[in-house]
Amino acid sequence: MSHDEAGSFGALSVPSYRMLFIGTLASYTAFFISTVVQGVVAFELAGTNTAVGSVIFGQGLGMVFSGPLGGAYADRLPKRRVIAICQTLSAVCFGSVGVLHAMGLLEIVHLAINGFVVGCAFGFIGPARQALVLDLVPLELVGNAMALTTVANTMSRVSGPLVAALLLATPGAGAAVAYGAMSLLYLVSVGLLGFLPASVVRAGAAETHVFEDLFAGLEYAWRHVRLRHLLVFFVSVMLIGFPHVTLIPGLLENQLGRPAEELTRFAFFSALGALVASLAVARHADS
Repeated sequence: MSHDEAGSFGALSVPSYRMLFIGTLASYTAFFISTVVQGVVAFELAGTNTAVGSVIFGQGLGMVFSGPLGGAYADRLPKRRVIAICQTLSAVCFGSVGVLHAMGLLEIVHLAINGFVVGCAFGFIGPARQALVLDLVPLELVGNAMALTTVANTMSRVSGPLVAALLLATPGAGAAVAYGAMSLLYLVSVGLLGFLPASVVRAGAAETHVFEDLFAGLEYAWRHVRLRHLLVFFVSVMLIGFPHVTLIPGLLENQLGRPAEELTRFAFFSALGALVASLAVARHADS
């Protein structure tokens, strides 16, 4: 199937990339279930926006701490192994939190620590997944494959809140089962990595220090105007657009008289808009 014939989904004609795409869906769905469930559980435990903010801050701090290192190590280490280790760690973290919740022993500090560890893991998972794409698809499909990885991300932003809403609203399920579902999805994604060929480690990677690569990458991005603008715009959106997630559970329950679980409805429609936009971008990614 040629790229022109496949349109928006050309890279999915490559079997190994198709497995990676499905694994990405599973992994990111688990992550976006957590963004809803963590906030709802934190608000239920403490009843304050401060508690929700501390959990989200822990996760964000982990991603800020590990993200640059994850990018620098993306072509220095076997990418499949990095993804497998980090996703297994995330599965253990969410499974442990689920057990604590079921036993009635869960506290805000547990959620914050869990968020930090998962954030650190995700800082390595994201760059490694992006770099792994280059090992799996021909050069003419790289742009489409990268765009489809973004589509998997935004599809997960739709499916994650839906699954979270279903589990939180189902009698006998609730947050403990939701944490179990997150753990299972991460393990499924790890299993799918076994269908991929061995990942490629950059030749000569050991000849330079990882921090040398890190600073070289930052310098390169800053010297190129388009990349610099893209990075500044992305960080600005994160800093300005995402803090509202902390306030939504409290706003719903304290101001609007609605249960905090309805955060899932808000997250669903936000993600739906992102999915439509990313599908449009995927079609023209290699143009």
